[in-house]
Amino acid sequence: MGRASLWRLVVSLGGLMHHATFPYKWDLVRPVNCQRAWHTVGMRSFVVAAVLVGSLLGTPAASANDVDLRIDARAEPGKKPKLTLIVNRDLQTATLTIDGGTGQRLKQRQGPAKAGGSVAFELPHKNAGIVSWKGTLAVTFDDGAIAEMPVAFQTEIQSAKFKFAMEKADLDVDNDKLVLRSERPVGRVEVEIYTDEDELLASSAQDYAPPIAASQPVPVSWLPKKKADVLRVHLVVYDDNGSFQSASFFPYTITIPHEDVVFDSGKSVIRPDQEPKLQAAVPEVQRATKRFGPAMQAAGATVRLFVGGHTDSVGPAGTNQALSQARAAAIARWFSAHGVPVAVYARGFGESMLKVETPDETDNEQNRRVEYDVSVNGPTGSLTGWTRIK
Repeated sequence: MGRASLWRLVVSLGGLMHHATFPYKWDLVRPVNCQRAWHTVGMRSFVVAAVLVGSLLGTPAASANDVDLRIDARAEPGKKPKLTLIVNRDLQTATLTIDGGTGQRLKQRQGPAKAGGSVAFELPHKNAGIVSWKGTLAVTFDDGAIAEMPVAFQTEIQSAKFKFAMEKADLDVDNDKLVLRSERPVGRVEVEIYTDEDELLASSAQDYAPPIAASQPVPVSWLPKKKADVLRVHLVVYDDNGSFQSASFFPYTITIPHEDVVFDSGKSVIRPDQEPKLQAAVPEVQRATKRFGPAMQAAGATVRLFVGGHTDSVGPAGTNQALSQARAAAIARWFSAHGVPVAVYARGFGESMLKVETPDETDNEQNRRVEYDVSVNGPTGSLTGWTRIK
């Protein structure tokens, strides 16, 4: 009696394994607690606190690390969470008796199992959402040792995977706010804001009671610890069942200063006398990608150079569109062949994005331009419409 032993808890959450080993004496009785809490920002799985202590009901005494508990706490739609007893000593029976409320109860006996084997209990979790379970787990070993302990843990059946989105215009980093929309009702949003040095600038969590209906605008705000350029916005969005999806957005764009290439009228061929202008821009592009590339790559993003061509309103819109595309592609190809270290994308906007609003058929030099931007998703916030050159 009183001999020290070990149980080990292994909690599986969406494919992530969390291990915790806790010593105890058999003559003490405490519960197993596996409690789910809302994330603190930066965490992406259940918060688990566990104390495993058994009560020896017979002799001989159990030895160290006789069993491990594995709780597959999160299950996809159509599947069930389960508790698995991993056996390190020949086992005769294991009996799990738990109650999750709303008619979700289980009393089941499994075994026998040899050392190195396991016994599993599929939990009667019915619907999407979270269930809190309480009860007891009792084991009898082949040599007559018996142990029993209280257990308390939570499981989750996820909602079907859902999407959420944010338009570029709905992200206002200057005023520390954004608006998103989700396919599912939204009960909570967590946000992390990172600077261009990948420093955590702000973190916050906002609950919505009642949940905001699907497809409706969800306002999110944060309080930064200082003013700085925002490189990355990471969001975790929970539906009304507590299931969540996450995504990162990269709003920061570096516009490369340069002197515009002059093309012959109606042409898209870069004249030799214009190449020094492009050569002067290459070091600027290299500096920009070097500065922000590592932080973006660490966050799983890809840095790109976007070359966007624009015209004034003189001439047919279709002709201007085609000409701006051809000129942007010509410059993008030149960059690809002359030392730009990242993927290069081109797009022609024609007269659709005038820098200076003018009437139709207005000759305006400011509107005839090509812009170079280093970012993840480009100045439009999406790769849609862009053509990869390199």
